[in-house]
Amino acid sequence: MKRSRYKRIAASVGISSLLAIGSVYAQSNESLLVQDWYKDRSHQLTAQILNYVVVEGLLQASQSVSSASGNLADNADAYLSNALSVSLEESKLTIQSSSQAYIGQIGEKASELARMTKEQTFEPYIRTVTNENNEALEQLAEATIKELTQQLDGGEARVDSN
Repeated sequence: MKRSRYKRIAASVGISSLLAIGSVYAQSNESLLVQDWYKDRSHQLTAQILNYVVVEGLLQASQSVSSASGNLADNADAYLSNALSVSLEESKLTIQSSSQAYIGQIGEKASELARMTKEQTFEPYIRTVTNENNEALEQLAEATIKELTQQLDGGEARVDSN
C-alpha cells in the first residue's frame, strides 16, 4: 500500500506541477512573442514575394516595351525608307517632265528665233540682192536692146545702101 500511496502522491505532484507550469506558461507572453514573430515573418515574406512579383512584372514590361519600341523603330525605318523612295521617284518624274517641257519650250523658242533671224536678216538681204539683180538685169536688158536696136538701125542703113 505504501506503494500505491507513493504512486498517488507522485501522480498528484506531477499533475500539480504540470498545472502549475501550464498556469505560469499561460501567464507568460511566450505565445505573443511567437505570434509577433510569425506576423513579422509573414509580412517580410509577403513583401519579398510582392517585391519579386513587381520586379518580374517590371522586367517583363521593360522587355515588352523594348520589343515594341524595336518593332516600331523597324516599322518607322521601313516606312521612312518607303516614303523616301516614293518621294525620290516623284521628284525624279517631276524633274523629267519639267525637263521635257523646258526642252520643248527651248525648241519652240529656237525655231521662233531662227524664223525671226531669217525674217530680220536674210529676207532683207534676199530682197536687196534680188532688187539689185533685177535692176542689173533690167539695165543689161535695156543696154542689150539698145545695142541691138542700134545695130539693127545701123544694119538697115547698110542694107539700104547696098
